Amino acid sequence: MMAKVVRKGGQKITEKQIIVLHIIKENPVISRKELALKLKINESAVQKHLENLKKIGVLKRIGPDKGGHWEIIRKKNLKKVKLR
Repeated sequence: MMAKVVRKGGQKITEKQIIVLHIIKENPVISRKELALKLKINESAVQKHLENLKKIGVLKRIGPDKGGHWEIIRKKNLKKVKLR
């Protein structure tokens, strides 16, 4: 069973999504395909994780798919997500 990390407003971030954030922090220009390989999941699953993180406001894509980068948005009300 995968644990959930809860933030205010009832929205949840999974452990896998926290790992996604860690990977993006280390490499903001990483592609969805590269994330899928690192996480050992398919690209559609990566897309769902990224969409959820964008929806709750902790991740943003800057620029185009090719040549852009990811930006992690730190929220004061985000609990228990500590990026090293």
